Order: sequence, then C-alpha cells, then structure tokens
Amino acid sequence: MAKNSVALQNLPSKSVVVFNSAITNLGNGYNSYTGIFTAPSNGVYAFSWTIVGHQGKTFYTELTLNGNVVARNYVSAVNVQDHPSGSQNVVLEIKKNDKVLVRVLAGHKGQYMYADGWSSFSGYKL
Repeated sequence: MAKNSVALQNLPSKSVVVFNSAITNLGNGYNSYTGIFTAPSNGVYAFSWTIVGHQGKTFYTELTLNGNVVARNYVSAVNVQDHPSGSQNVVLEIKKNDKVLVRVLAGHKGQYMYADGWSSFSGYKL
C-alpha cells in the first residue's frame, strides 16, 4: 500500500500518479519514485486506488498494464462544496515484470489530489 505525502496539482495528461510513500511493499514490486508496480512473479493480482479531490477541481485517472488502459476512475468536485473521492478495483492475471501504473487520463489533467493518506494505491498477488 502506498499513499501520497504531498498533494498533486495540475498534472498533465498521461502523467504517472506517483504515490510516494510506501507503507507495505512486500516483494518490492512498487517503486515509490516512479509510481510503477512491476510484478515480481506470474499470477493473479488485485489493484485498487482511491483519489480524494478538492472542491471545484477534477482528477481523472486510469490504470494501465504495459501501457494499455485497463480501468478508469474520476473525481469531479465542480460545483460541489465538498471533497469527493473515487475508487476503483481491478483483478488481473499478469506475468513477471509486467508494469502497472496509475496515470492521469489521456486528454485530461489532474487538477488536485489530496495527500496524507487520503489518496492511495495498492497492488498485491492473490
């Protein structure tokens, strides 16, 4: 499990969302500097991520496997006086050294994502 220690703002389209504070990283699959999860072995893995946004802002994301979009998630707080969240869960059969990451949705930008454990990423073998 990894979270952000700093808020992310105004990320361009397709930027990797780096959850820079790894809490649990058995097998060292997640790189908290690049935001990329590299499968340590073949198998079925579960991935989840949660984004908490800021009022008046949006944050659209997608999870990719080796560059191919697998799932999307968006948080929109436009015209909302709150801090909404969006979560997504995916189960994938992947091979050793496959790359999984969360990035800003193509054609959009990540306006604001809360930190300090409000936004997080998890990936683990089942």
